[in-house]
Amino acid sequence: MKSKLLRAMAVLASACPFVVLAASEARESVLASDAAFAALSVERGSQQALQAWLAGDGIVFRPTAVVGREWLATHEQASGRLEWRPAAAAVDCTGRLAAMTGPWVYANSEGGEPASGHYLSLWRRDDDGEWSVVLDHAIDHVLQAEPSGQLQVAFDTLWPSEAPRDCGKASDANAEALAKADRRLNAAIRSKGIDAALRQFAEAGAVAYRDDSPPRPLAADWPTDGVAYGGRLEGRAGSAIADPASDMGYTNGEVVEAAKRRSAAKVRAVYVRVWRHDGREWHVGLDMLTPVSGGE
Repeated sequence: MKSKLLRAMAVLASACPFVVLAASEARESVLASDAAFAALSVERGSQQALQAWLAGDGIVFRPTAVVGREWLATHEQASGRLEWRPAAAAVDCTGRLAAMTGPWVYANSEGGEPASGHYLSLWRRDDDGEWSVVLDHAIDHVLQAEPSGQLQVAFDTLWPSEAPRDCGKASDANAEALAKADRRLNAAIRSKGIDAALRQFAEAGAVAYRDDSPPRPLAADWPTDGVAYGGRLEGRAGSAIADPASDMGYTNGEVVEAAKRRSAAKVRAVYVRVWRHDGREWHVGLDMLTPVSGGE
């Protein structure tokens, strides 16, 4: 199903092994892929859908980061019904990486009040033009009526899809610079706190994902986590992924209690950051931070 859907939408370039799409076309193709992923979740269950669409190295959070396929191999499928709807997508200038978001609802088969929130997933496009999920995470909150297209406007502000974007000169240092920026932000968390550190590294128009609230702008007057994550904290990097020519990259890791011994640090939260490169340096465009109950 996935192969037929994407190949029907793709514009094949015989001189190049990679399917070349304009940014707007790439956005529509990944939106269609996520919609097909969501439909399969309803039809066969969320874990079977993940097995079909998750990349071999794809990351999920249970509650900390794990390789999704390894986790799926040792856990039974949940009995409830998970539904979601893609609401916004942004694609990098190469057409190979995309960020996707939208509302989700999980109804337990035993009844009770359904859980809900917004998800954030990262998708990678291979040389055959097919998309797969490389990272998937979500926040919990009560769904509210929101203006149609609000999230897409925010995503387009960060990574415009209607106008061509110059990727600039490809450099193997791109991923190294992203990892360095992530480490610098994590160090700033220790010295300044989460709020001040994020505002130092955030792009104008950056969007924050936090439990108990829909995704919203990381505004100067909005305390992001000072109350929920009090005390002395520091960030601990997990991985940093960026194409040599891309203007989009992503990192994930943990926020832990500052401790003299690394092994003694208690995990307070996990983070996912989607970064935008402005031609000179990396800035945080999307920031997701979710608590880890009881630590790790």
